Amino acid sequence: MKALGEWQAQGYFATLDAKGPPVYEMMLKQLIKDTFSDELGPKLVNKLGLAGMDFPTLLKIVPDPHSEWFDDVNTPEREARAEIMRRAMLETEAYLKEKLGKDPEQWTWGRLQTLYLYLPLGAIPRIGKPMRIGKFPYPGTEETVNNSTPVFVKRYGFIHMGGPTSRIVVDLALPRQFYYNCSTGPSENPKGGRFSETTDAWRSGRYLVMSLDEADYRQGMMGELLLTP
Repeated sequence: MKALGEWQAQGYFATLDAKGPPVYEMMLKQLIKDTFSDELGPKLVNKLGLAGMDFPTLLKIVPDPHSEWFDDVNTPEREARAEIMRRAMLETEAYLKEKLGKDPEQWTWGRLQTLYLYLPLGAIPRIGKPMRIGKFPYPGTEETVNNSTPVFVKRYGFIHMGGPTSRIVVDLALPRQFYYNCSTGPSENPKGGRFSETTDAWRSGRYLVMSLDEADYRQGMMGELLLTP
């Protein structure tokens, strides 16, 4: 709980070095599982997550500490919210110790959420290696401005699967110049010279100035293609 308190004081930023997100995200995942799996089964609970319905559903019942959903139908006792939250917290602690080590000071979000920047063919063993830009720690969650939609795999943690791949900021007073970045660069050809050239800027949140004025864009040209009728 210390990590959550520190995270609150920091403004809930899901940065790579933040210690709150691993506890919060795992606690939330375990709480959803422990609340609904006994009635619905793990497969349906997983489908609720894929549809984005698990968290909104949990929010509806959390205010009632004695909701029937909190009772584990597999035990003779009648559990309430407190028992299920305690169970979820213990499971969270056990997983983070196994995955990230026994020292809570090392439980950072960058160690638990990962981005794999691969072209589609990059997933193919051996021949796909040239089309893999890299494996990176990734910030953000589904509830942050720097949005990240991950898939949880116990062995690997949270794998980033969805989010903004391109960002553009346009000042309408100067429409011929704009700020831009993207995850993989403007070319998918590993030997084309433009492959992954914007990745570092995109990962750090740095924007590049793009111009539609010929005098500006000619400075960085790699060549010229002239098409005539």
